[in-house]
Amino acid sequence: MDLSYLTNIVNSLQRVCYQIRFLEWQRKDLDSEWLLTIEDKNSLAEMMAGPVSVTNEQLYKIALLERGVLIESINENLAKNNATKSFRLEPVKDEAYRISITGGIEDIVKIEYVGWGSFKSVIEMSKKSNSRYIFLGQRDFGELGTANPDLDGEYWVLRGDEVLNAIFWPFLLPLDATCFSINDPTSLVLDVEGSEK
Repeated sequence: MDLSYLTNIVNSLQRVCYQIRFLEWQRKDLDSEWLLTIEDKNSLAEMMAGPVSVTNEQLYKIALLERGVLIESINENLAKNNATKSFRLEPVKDEAYRISITGGIEDIVKIEYVGWGSFKSVIEMSKKSNSRYIFLGQRDFGELGTANPDLDGEYWVLRGDEVLNAIFWPFLLPLDATCFSINDPTSLVLDVEGSEK
């Protein structure tokens, strides 16, 4: 199994779910009016392929289609490996931005809240322990820049099977948020963007 390939597909799925959540938030907040600022559209365009002019409703439908294709691709890859074949991703009914995992992953992979600190301090901890950490800095919604070393945020440590925690961490993070890794999703410290808490 190509772990790097699979973690990148999972990260792509999470980015699409983030986009879906953002568009749903826009629809709800603006009373069904799909009004996006130029900055919002530019931010969404970074997640879409090509400079194509589309309506917000079309963006939403494209994101739902992409979500389905990515889930199917991930499930096909999971089925090919003995270590992952018992797990499967499924979209959550009535919450298009959420994905569930069948197969009991919660019994194998654990995410433990560690505390609050700087991105730099979490990097140092990962070097000493060789554990995988998740860092959620205090950014504004949609701010995708890589963390400043001195940026403060919450962080968690992943326990259990290293391969499985590298693949499934986004679906287990205990936040009311859609999260994806801004940096390399195979890194020991995942610099995470979260839609909201």
